[in-house]
Amino acid sequence: MSLAAEYDFHHSCQGDASDFASMSEVVERIESFLRRTIPQVMGEVRGWIPGKKNSRNEKIMAADLSKELNFAATNEVFYFHSEDPENEEATRTIDWGLYGNSDLLVQGRSPGSRTRLYAIEAKRLPTNKTSIDRPEREREYVVGDWEGRTRGDKKLKGGIERLKENLHGCGLERAAMIAFVQRNTAAHWVAKVNEWVIDLIISPLKSHKAKWASQDCLIEQPIPGEGVTELSSSHERPDSSVIHLRHFWLDVTCK
Repeated sequence: MSLAAEYDFHHSCQGDASDFASMSEVVERIESFLRRTIPQVMGEVRGWIPGKKNSRNEKIMAADLSKELNFAATNEVFYFHSEDPENEEATRTIDWGLYGNSDLLVQGRSPGSRTRLYAIEAKRLPTNKTSIDRPEREREYVVGDWEGRTRGDKKLKGGIERLKENLHGCGLERAAMIAFVQRNTAAHWVAKVNEWVIDLIISPLKSHKAKWASQDCLIEQPIPGEGVTELSSSHERPDSSVIHLRHFWLDVTCK
């Protein structure tokens, strides 16, 4: 049985309070759901052992977690859509786009089936510990193609980088990143990720349209539950709009 089935999610407003005053309230509901639910379904994504024949990769873990979250959200006003396209050609996708169901109303009106409410990108930490990974992927939680950082046409494939450069989450004011922490501690990765951000502040990349600043660094938040670390950050995009991120880091190290 899925661990999600062992918990009672029915206390979380099942349509009796589905008419929200604003989209901001909807996003608050989503983030509250993530904060409450991720620690409860942690057991379903534990035990990923890199280098083993039966190990689960990042995409499979993200798919597993998506199934658990959707199962837990059965009585919610939103659902998780995996591999959500970011453009008409579907050449770029984000791991999950969140959309409202027919119960969701904002000021008495339905946002519609195609209105994305929230977006989530998943990464693993670290990203360069297996034989198939390349050195330029080490900083992928923040910025991709690090070896090509001096080029004006550097490929963009880092997590925060894509959200900051408006390639992911376009039009959203808030979104999230989920990390599967494979090795070391959350404290180790907070220091490392912020070190990478500071490198971008000190030495801006030619390929970036948005300027990096101290607000791009991660700030620790209260721990939502066992095995999960929550952080926040804010990122000014090329059009001067700001996207606020919540980071949920799942400890999937083998104890």
